[in-house]
Amino acid sequence: MNILAISIASIFKEHIQGGSQRIFKNVMEYLSKDNTINVLCTRRDDNFLPFEVNQNFKVNPSLRFRQSFPFPYMTNPNNLANIIKKVICEAENADVIYVHADGFYFKKFLKVHHPNIPIITSLHDFVYPISISSAFIGDNDIVIVPSKYVFECMKHSVGQIYENLMNRAVNIENGVDTSIFYKDKSLTKQLKLRYNISDSEKVLLFPHRPEQSKGIDHSLNLTKKLVDNGEQIKLLFPKHIDILCSEDLQREYGILYDKISKLNLENHVSFFEWTLPNFMRHIYALGDITLNLGNFVESFGLVPLESLLCETPVIATKAGCLRYNLKNFEESIQIDYDDSDALMNAYHKIVNNKFEFKKTVELIKKNFSYENMLKQYKEVFLNAKVNSTLKLQKNGLSKDIFELAPWCYISEKGIYDDYIGTYSIRDKKIIKLLSEKTEYTREYLGSEFNDLQNKNILVEK
Repeated sequence: MNILAISIASIFKEHIQGGSQRIFKNVMEYLSKDNTINVLCTRRDDNFLPFEVNQNFKVNPSLRFRQSFPFPYMTNPNNLANIIKKVICEAENADVIYVHADGFYFKKFLKVHHPNIPIITSLHDFVYPISISSAFIGDNDIVIVPSKYVFECMKHSVGQIYENLMNRAVNIENGVDTSIFYKDKSLTKQLKLRYNISDSEKVLLFPHRPEQSKGIDHSLNLTKKLVDNGEQIKLLFPKHIDILCSEDLQREYGILYDKISKLNLENHVSFFEWTLPNFMRHIYALGDITLNLGNFVESFGLVPLESLLCETPVIATKAGCLRYNLKNFEESIQIDYDDSDALMNAYHKIVNNKFEFKKTVELIKKNFSYENMLKQYKEVFLNAKVNSTLKLQKNGLSKDIFELAPWCYISEKGIYDDYIGTYSIRDKKIIKLLSEKTEYTREYLGSEFNDLQNKNILVEK
């Protein structure tokens, strides 16, 4: 089988840009054992030469989207026209077309020129406008989502627009490769010297892009409080691979350096190079705690699971899929977003306890199996077929039974909404009303129904 795979994010020969691209490359390499894989991805100044991963897996970084995320269409319109023509041409010999992490608005041109070739798309986030808007376009035959959380969010949004859309949606949970992520302290002494970490310092890890939504300020503020309390702390940040080609990211790092300086944390922060997964386990091994403190709507959340496999505890908010994937692990403490007291309590609970990790590692292997993920992807590709054009749903609510939307949860602080990144309702009367049941009728909710509906807190059961 010949597979044409399209990725708006650039695919590198030696580097991995992020978790989604790692999943993509691993899945394509697995499929290349029995199939031919041709990848088209974004051309960058630091990645523009075609290369082979193996004899059946070729990558051509030639699509002239904008080089850095998250605005790929911010480019000369002639570049977009050439992208369409190139993709149509490259699809001539394909048996299946795969659009990774979607965001590709031009699927309808492929449908027109190659109506007999099935199009598989995947959604590896359901938060950036490019991904959500592309999902609403609906020009696909199969949609792969990485978690039950994204499946439910899609069901109660895009699923309202198209009839039977969810019948062609497949939930394949991301897998975590336990052959790469495991406890390994063989380089700890060497890396402590490289990053100027003393044996007496507690190490906090922030292995994310330096974005506000990833919890960068909360991580800095925690470090500041601990240092002011007399504790010896080192906070580790990565230098992202996009820093050389993204002015936006350069500004983000400039802001970060200013914050570090204003907080007088220069001696308590170090930076490590953006690295491959088999080195990342050594970074996790350095840490005493991995921090996931933001309100970013995680569609899966690889970082905390990788950290736990490497036996480094995690403090995470309950944003997005994290509140589902991490709820059964005692070495992962979940807190409400922007709860500084709970954060400090979680820190002390972790540093004052020893954890076994054995049960957690086994649960991750069972629930997020890397091998199962690869096999499920293979099954989807082998059975891919062209589906009929999606039909639009009728308007209006058809049921009288509702439940809390998958992007919301109830806490003592209020009803949290992933898509606004904070608490949409703090009224204790309403919190009590929703806490007493798991499904609701209009009659039960009474005068509160319309407000809850307008604030996107309820979905049809």
